[in-house]
Amino acid sequence: MHRFLLTTGLALAALLTAPAAGRAADGDELARFADAIASSWVPHQAADGVFVDPILGRGSGYGTVMIGYGLLRAGVRQRDPKLIEAGIRAFDAHARTNSKVRSYFIMLPFAKGYTFAKDELRDNPLWQRSRAGWEEYLRSFSRGPLENLAGPCIVSSTCFHNHEAVQIAAEVALLKTGLASKQTRSPLRRPRRLERRLLRKLDVAVPRFVGDRGSLSGPRPFDRLGLLSDSRSWPLAYHGLSTSMYAVSLQALSARKTRRGRAALRRAARASLGLMAPDGDVTWLGRRQQEAWALASETVVGMTAARVLRISDDERRSLRTMARTGFARLVSRHPITANGLSNTPRPFVDAAADFGRGIQSDPINFNGLTVFLLNLAADRAGLYTTSSLPMDHNSRMNVPDQSGFAAVRHGETWYALRRLSSRGDLRNDFGLLSLKVLRNDGWHDLIEPRPVPGSGSSSAGVSIGPVIVREGRRFRPFGLRIRPRDRGAMTIVTDYRSAGRKSFTLPVTYRPSGGGLNLGLKVPRSSDRVEITSFHPTSELQLYDDGLTDAEARISVTGLAAIARREGFVSCCEAALTATTLLAAPSASRRVTYRIAPSPLPSAGPG
Repeated sequence: MHRFLLTTGLALAALLTAPAAGRAADGDELARFADAIASSWVPHQAADGVFVDPILGRGSGYGTVMIGYGLLRAGVRQRDPKLIEAGIRAFDAHARTNSKVRSYFIMLPFAKGYTFAKDELRDNPLWQRSRAGWEEYLRSFSRGPLENLAGPCIVSSTCFHNHEAVQIAAEVALLKTGLASKQTRSPLRRPRRLERRLLRKLDVAVPRFVGDRGSLSGPRPFDRLGLLSDSRSWPLAYHGLSTSMYAVSLQALSARKTRRGRAALRRAARASLGLMAPDGDVTWLGRRQQEAWALASETVVGMTAARVLRISDDERRSLRTMARTGFARLVSRHPITANGLSNTPRPFVDAAADFGRGIQSDPINFNGLTVFLLNLAADRAGLYTTSSLPMDHNSRMNVPDQSGFAAVRHGETWYALRRLSSRGDLRNDFGLLSLKVLRNDGWHDLIEPRPVPGSGSSSAGVSIGPVIVREGRRFRPFGLRIRPRDRGAMTIVTDYRSAGRKSFTLPVTYRPSGGGLNLGLKVPRSSDRVEITSFHPTSELQLYDDGLTDAEARISVTGLAAIARREGFVSCCEAALTATTLLAAPSASRRVTYRIAPSPLPSAGPG
C-alpha cells in the first residue's frame, strides 16, 4: 500500500529547483521534467524514427510524435542538436505515412510541433529538408471516419467523449499553423469556416455537457460546478484531459466569442479544485486510476484556467496551487527509468497481462501524452504566490448528477463516496472509493484503489457493499442520493435490490471518527446479515478475530460472523490483491458498524 508524503513533495528530484521564499517556481521545472521523460526515449528510437517500447517490443500510435514534440522543445531549451534531430526524425516517421485519415491525437502534437519548428528552427538544415513533407502531411489531413469504440458517442448530440475535446484542440492547432489546403476533405480547405465551426463547438456544443449541479462548501464555497468527462461513466482522469484540452482551445480563440465556453470552463475548473484530494490524487473514480498523464492534465487545467478566466486573485492562486500539487505527486510517484516514465506507481509484473487489463498500457503513448501536457503547462505557468486547495481545509464537494459522488475533508480525514452502481467495473461501483488520513509523516491511503475488470476469480460478482444477505439472497446497494450530515458525515440513501427488483430502502452513513472512518447502517430484520468487501495487498494481509489488517489499515466490524477471501485481483498500483469479505450479524438494535482505522506506525529504530 502506498502513501504520499506531501510534507516533502516539493523537494522530490535533483532536477527540480527550490522556489524562492513565499513564491512558487515558474514553468522551468515543469519543462525540465518533460525534457527528462522525452530524453529517456532517445535510446529506443528505431532507424525509421519510431520509438519502440523495450518491454512490449513494439511501436506506438500517437506516442512517437508526442515524444518527438517533447524532444524538439528539449533540444531548443538545451541547445542540443541531437535531441532536435531525434524529434525531427519522429515527425518524419509520421509524415511518410500514406493514410490520409489520421488520429487527432497525432494531428494535435504534429500541428503544434510544426508551428514551433517554424518559429524556432528556421535556420536548422534538418528542419528545412523536412518542412515540405510536414506541410503536405498537415494539408492532407482528413477528418475521415471514426475508427474506434468512441465513434457512436462522438457523433451523438447527447453524449460526450474525451476524444471530442482532443479533436477540437487538434483542429485549433491546425488552424493556428496558418496553412491552407486544396484537399477536399481537409479542414484547412476553408480556414474561416473551420474557425466558425470551432467557435460553435467551444461556445455552444461543449458547455451543454459540463455539469452545473455540483457544489463545494467550506472556506471557499462554489456552486454550479460539474464535470467534463465521458458520458455515463464520468472517469475523473478524463475530466482532467477533456478540461485541459478545452481550456487550451479556448485560450487560443477570441474571448469575446467564447463567453459561454469560458463560463463552462470555470465550472469544470472549480470541479477540478474540489475533487483533488489534499495529497494531489485526482483519479480515485473510474478507469485510468493513478496514471501519470492524468496529473499532467490537471496541471494544464490549473495553469491555463488561471490565465484564461476572469476570477479573483485568490481563486487564481488556488488553481495554480492545484497545478503544482498535481505536479508534485507526479514527480513523487512516477519515476523516470531507463524504459521511460512509469505511467502507474508500480512496475510491470507480466507485461502482456498488464497491457490486456489496461495497466501500464501503451507506455509510449502515455509517456508522450504526459510530455506533451507538461509542455502545455510550462508554457502557461508563471510566478505566483502560494495558496491552498479547498481540501486543505474542512470542506465538502457533492456532485449529485453525472457521476453521483461526494468528497469530504474533516479534520485529519479525507474520503470519497459514490452512490451509483456498476456491475461491470468496480472502479465505478457504489460506496467508499478512497480514504486518506493525515499522520505525522504525511497522507496515508487506508484503502487500495479498486481492481481492474477481468482480474480475480469471478470479479464480476463482487460488490464493495454493504450487501445485505437474507435467506440466501443477496441484495446489492443502488444509491438514490447523498445527504450531508454533521461533523463531516455523509449518508447515501440506498435502494437494496435482488435480481434487479427493489426490496427496501436504507440510509448508509459514513462518519469520520478517531482518525479513521465508521460505516453504519440499521438492517430491516434481525436475521439479516451484512457483507462488506475490501481489497488488500496479498503479502500484507493478516486476519484477526474481529477483522483484518494490512500495512496501512486496521478494519473491524461488529458481530463478525465469517471472513471469506478471494485472491488474484490486480489494480493500477498492486500486482497481487486479495478481496476480503466480512460477514456481520446485527446487534440487538439491528445495527452493524464497520470501522477502518490506521494501522500503528512502525516504531522508530534506535537513534
